Amino acid sequence: MLTARPADVVLPETVQGIIAARLDTLEREEKQLLQEAAVIGGVFWLGSLAGERWRLEERLHSLERKEFVSRERRSAVAGEVEYAFRHALVRDVAYEQIPKAERGDKHLRVARWLASLGRPEDHAELLAHHYLSALELAIATGGDTSGFSGPAMKALRDAGDRALALQADAAAARFYDASREYWPVDDVENPELLFRLGRALAGAGDERADDALGQARDALIAAGARARAAEASTLLADLWWYRGRRDRAGEHVDEARELIAHEDRSSTKAWVLARLARHLWLAGEHEAADTVGREALELAELLDLDETRAHVLSTIGSSRFQAGDMEGLADLEQSVEISREIDSPELARGYHNLGHILLALGQIRRSSELRGQAVVAGERYGQWRLARWSGASQMTYEYLAGDWDASVAAARAFLEESERLGGWYQDAFVLGLLALVEMARGEDAAAREHARQALERAQAAADPQAITTMLAHAALVEFELGAIESARSHAQTSLRSGHRLPTAGAGRAEALLAPLAADLGIEGDLRAHMEAAPPEDLWAPAVRAVLDGEYARAADLYHGLELLPFEARARLGAAERLHAQGRHGDAAKQLDRSLAFFRSVGAARYVRRGEVLLAMTA
Repeated sequence: MLTARPADVVLPETVQGIIAARLDTLEREEKQLLQEAAVIGGVFWLGSLAGERWRLEERLHSLERKEFVSRERRSAVAGEVEYAFRHALVRDVAYEQIPKAERGDKHLRVARWLASLGRPEDHAELLAHHYLSALELAIATGGDTSGFSGPAMKALRDAGDRALALQADAAAARFYDASREYWPVDDVENPELLFRLGRALAGAGDERADDALGQARDALIAAGARARAAEASTLLADLWWYRGRRDRAGEHVDEARELIAHEDRSSTKAWVLARLARHLWLAGEHEAADTVGREALELAELLDLDETRAHVLSTIGSSRFQAGDMEGLADLEQSVEISREIDSPELARGYHNLGHILLALGQIRRSSELRGQAVVAGERYGQWRLARWSGASQMTYEYLAGDWDASVAAARAFLEESERLGGWYQDAFVLGLLALVEMARGEDAAAREHARQALERAQAAADPQAITTMLAHAALVEFELGAIESARSHAQTSLRSGHRLPTAGAGRAEALLAPLAADLGIEGDLRAHMEAAPPEDLWAPAVRAVLDGEYARAADLYHGLELLPFEARARLGAAERLHAQGRHGDAAKQLDRSLAFFRSVGAARYVRRGEVLLAMTA
C-alpha cells in the first residue's frame, strides 16, 4: 500500500484497516472481482465468476502479481481453474465491503452455478451454505425468496443426508435444522425431515433428540408411516437404555414392536427388528431375542442388507453365548467379518461385544485388544457412544493389571462426564469397581456408599447382567466390612438370578464370590454355576480350585490369565491354609508374592491381614 501511494499516507491502525486501504488502491473492476470471489469462499473457480473468461483471466493474473490471490495447481472442480486467497483476512475484508443487499444475490448466483455442475453429492455442503446465506440475507433485507426457497430447502436437506452418510451427525443436524426452519409445516415431507433431524441429534449426543424423535414418531403415525415411526421409537429406546433407564427404554421398545408388527417386509422393518432383538437380549430374554433376531436376519438376507446382518448377528451371538451356547462366538466373528468387508460402523459394536465375551471367558489380553479396536472404530465412524463404552472398559483392564491409580482416575472422570450426560448405563459397573478398590484400601465408608449406589443404578437399569454383577460386588464389600448377613443375601440373590457368565466391572462375579463361599453358605450354588461352565471358560478351573481349597493352584491359574488381584487374593488364602497346616515356609512364599501386589496398589486391608500372618509365620 505504501509503495502504491504518496509517502505521507497515514497508516491505518488495524490489520483489517490496512487491507481495506490496500483494496481501495485497486482498479474498480479488480476490486469488484475480488469481492465476487470472496462470496464463493477462500477458494474459488474461474467459471464461478461473472464476466468474459479472457477478461477474468487477465484481472486474476494482475491480482496474483499483487499477491491477493494465487492460482492452484489442482482443482476440486473438474475442468475449472482454481484460485485461492493468499490470506483469509483478505477474503474476509473484501466480503464485508459488499453491501448486504448485494451479498444475497451473489450467493444465489454461486448456488445456481454449483447446482449446474451436476454430481451434487460432491459439493452438497457448499451448495447448502450458499443457498442458506442467500435465504438469510434476503430475509434480513426484505428481499423475495419465493423464487429459490424450494431448491434451497432441498439443498439443505440433501447436505444433511450427505453428512449423515459420512457419520458427521452434528453437521447433519445443523443442515436438517436449517432446512426445517424454512420447510412448510403442513408439507407431506415434514415428518420425515423431522425424523432425520432427530436421528442426527441422537447420533451427535444432542439432548434435543428426545423431543425431535417424539414429535417425529407422532407425525409419522398420523401420516400413516408406521414403520418409520417404529424406527423413531427404537432410537428413543436406545437413548434411554444408554442412560441406564430400562423402564423408559422398555416403553419405547413396546411401542416399536406394536408399530412394526403388521408392516410389510422392508429395510426399515429389518432395521427395527434387529434393534428390538438387541433390547430383548439385554433384558435377558434370550429366547425372544433369538426369535426376533432370526426374523430380522431372514429379512436382511432376503433384501441384501449387509449392515443389518452384521448388527443382528452380533446380537444373536451375544445372546446365545449368555444363554450357554458357545456357538454364539461364531455369529460374533461373522458379524465382525461382514462389518470389515463393507466398512461399516457396526464394526465398533462387533469388536466391543466380542471383547466382552472374551473377558467372560478369561481371554483378558485379547479382550483388551478388541475393546481398543472398538474405540478406534467407534471414533472413526462417529459412534461416540460405543467409543465411550469401550474406552471405559479400559479401567477394568487397568484394575486387573494392577494399575489401580489409573483405574480410579478413569472411573472418577467417567462418572463426572456421566453426570453431565444425565446418567449412563455403565455407571453401575464403574461405581462397583470403585467400591472394590476402596474396600481393599480400607476406605470403608466410601466403599459401602459406592457399592450401594452401584446396586441402585443397576436395579434402575433393570438389566440382569448389571444386577447380577453388582450384587456380587456388594456381597464382597459387605463381607469384608463385617456385614455377613447382608453379604449372604446379596450373594445368594446374585447366584440364583439365572444369569450365566456375567462379566463385572472388576472381573467375573463367581470369582469375586468364591473366597466367601464357605462363610456365606453359597458353595452349592457356586459349584452348580461352575459345573455348567463350558470348557472354553478359563475362569472356571480357578474358581473351582478356590472352592476345593486349592488356593495355590487357583493363584497359579489366575497368574496365567493375568488376573493379578485375583491371584494375590488366592495367594493370601493359600498362605492362610498353609499356616494352619504348620507349613510356615511355604506360607511365607505365598505371602511374599501376595503382599508384593497388595502393597503396590495400596490395598491396606489385605496388607494388614497379610502382615499379621507373616509375623505369625516368622
